[in-house]
Amino acid sequence: MRVTILILIVLLFSCSSIDRRGDIENANLIIGKSTKQDVINSIGLPNKVEIKEGNEFWIYSGKELNSDFFIPLPVGAKKVSSNTYRVYFADIGHEIKYDFEPICVCVFNKEMVLINAFDPR
Repeated sequence: MRVTILILIVLLFSCSSIDRRGDIENANLIIGKSTKQDVINSIGLPNKVEIKEGNEFWIYSGKELNSDFFIPLPVGAKKVSSNTYRVYFADIGHEIKYDFEPICVCVFNKEMVLINAFDPR
């Protein structure tokens, strides 16, 4: 119980950082075949979602996400090995301060299939 409380205190007063550059660079995704779930399993949930002309754009940032008040919200998990999972958290803190610089955009059609992926820089 004390360990859980200590972990929560550390998380609440620390800065969050999400760096998906490695996951994005090593993702094994296939245009026209990979699904939304495949993308989530490879690189996690996007930082931002936009819908244009019937397609869904998932936008990923590789920059650090900093907050004065970090409140972790588990948003997904990826199995790394037979007994290890990588858990992704969203920061729902009140003062998020970061410059959003997209490094990857994944585009899905209505059937939830990846139809394009590109670096917008």
